[in-house]
Amino acid sequence: MNHTDSQQSFLRQSAVFMPNGDWFEKEMESTGLSKDEIIMIKAPVISSLGDKLRLAGGTDSAANEAKLVEIITDIDDGLTLAELRAKHTDIPYNKVEAVWEARHVVYNTGWNHLAFIPAYSNAKTAAKLFLRFICSDEGIQIFRDYAGSTMPYKYTPEEGESRSVFQQSIDSIMKDAISFYPTKIWTPLRYVANPLSDSAMCWNNFYNDEMTPQEVYDWIYDRAKNNWSTLLMQAGLY
Repeated sequence: MNHTDSQQSFLRQSAVFMPNGDWFEKEMESTGLSKDEIIMIKAPVISSLGDKLRLAGGTDSAANEAKLVEIITDIDDGLTLAELRAKHTDIPYNKVEAVWEARHVVYNTGWNHLAFIPAYSNAKTAAKLFLRFICSDEGIQIFRDYAGSTMPYKYTPEEGESRSVFQQSIDSIMKDAISFYPTKIWTPLRYVANPLSDSAMCWNNFYNDEMTPQEVYDWIYDRAKNNWSTLLMQAGLY
């Protein structure tokens, strides 16, 4: 099935849960099927993490699993990383932090939603103003109101904002999300030339507030400039 058929089957209760994104609710709005009890859930943490970290101090899988479940339950109950560290003093902090990160990982396609202004455009000023507006609080709010999802920026719902149960669940997940990004951009030229395939960490640092927008821009610009001949050869243009 394609994604729309899969989503409709889900709404008809043919599945308990399915991978999806924050566009789901709006995309399925016209189907007339019930969405009243749908929420977004966090990505599951697989049991092998407990064994990998030896959370119970040894190779006893059942004990490691029990400790993993205990920590994740505390996270879902709202404990902060500092509070987890204080509670689980029998476990090294780096292991507690690893479980925290695993529980907050979100697969994020936001960095694929790029915009470009052609060098030959006769409307550069208007285009720049539009992009600035899209990234403003007002622009983000409009996108939220009409698309039902969020732009790839930090978003804090306004007090009193009307939100569905589904939107509330997404906002809760994104509050402490640690974004994971694909390393390919799927347009044909870019897939072949591959100018940004190694930049996932750059975007990761940006979305996790470790790099500024200017630093991301400089990183990509310098990489493209320094490797331009290679990129043209990889694309078959040189």
